[in-house]
Amino acid sequence: MAMRETISVKLFGGLEERCGRQREAAISAATATTLAALIDALGLPPAVVGLALVNGLHASPDSPVAAGDEVSLFPPVGGG
Repeated sequence: MAMRETISVKLFGGLEERCGRQREAAISAATATTLAALIDALGLPPAVVGLALVNGLHASPDSPVAAGDEVSLFPPVGGG
């Protein structure tokens, strides 16, 4: 699969273990056109993603994603 046809995904905070992947993955742009679809393609329940960035900008589940994008996913963070 050519790099321009994929979305680069970086997983943090244990999310990589939840979906059985390494810290970085490449998802076919044909598989996911929104952040929610990308999270689903990774096999992650939406509730385990607390923060998502697309190309360094905060994104919501309905945010579009496209070939060449870089997505970073983080779990919810708690603490005081």
